[in-house]
Amino acid sequence: MKKIFLFTLLILAISNSAVFAQMDGKRFISGSLSVGLGATNPKHSPSSNSYGYNFDIGLGKFKTNTRASGWNLSTSLTGGKQYVGATLEPRTVEGINGIGVGVGHFWHYYKHFNEKFGVFGGPQVNVNYNYGKTTNVQSDGTTAEIYEIKQNSISLSLGLEAGAYYKLNERWWLLASLGFSQPFAAKYTLENTVKLPDSDQLTRHNFTYGFYPAINFPSVGVGLRYFFKD
Repeated sequence: MKKIFLFTLLILAISNSAVFAQMDGKRFISGSLSVGLGATNPKHSPSSNSYGYNFDIGLGKFKTNTRASGWNLSTSLTGGKQYVGATLEPRTVEGINGIGVGVGHFWHYYKHFNEKFGVFGGPQVNVNYNYGKTTNVQSDGTTAEIYEIKQNSISLSLGLEAGAYYKLNERWWLLASLGFSQPFAAKYTLENTVKLPDSDQLTRHNFTYGFYPAINFPSVGVGLRYFFKD
């Protein structure tokens, strides 16, 4: 409840904005990038590693001094090398195991505290495609069976987000995300499970949807925004 109260208070504060900055008509591009790398080297089993990235870019325009809208494009990738199974059927799996791409539209409302600093927030709608691949080993103690599972999913989500900005100069802002919520999401998934090495295949279709009142606050991330010349 405390997180919901704080997040709601922030959104209400943004909606009652005093005007300091003259932003009407300004066009911008925003971006953020996160990269993850990891490795383990245990004594009694082979080493493993992981890698991945998330990249988001947005194009928008201020419709008034306190309201902007635009489009987001996001991509992600995960991969690595891992050791699956036990002594019965050891197996090393490596390569890319996840890919994602998404497009969305956002509406942001701003409160400019002064010429340098302010906060923003508002709704967004997103459509995403994700591909994932995992390898599982099932064992009864005497025999082991290996399954490769591939999933392709398409999802639609409605969300709320809040953030803050700091003006570095006339062209550049430093952005920080503060929190987000995803009240509704729907997803269709096509899953193919293949038994190795004989290639027996099982296909499943799954559709899920739900309402999720949870709020992730605080949720800290950083990015940059560049304003185009008028």
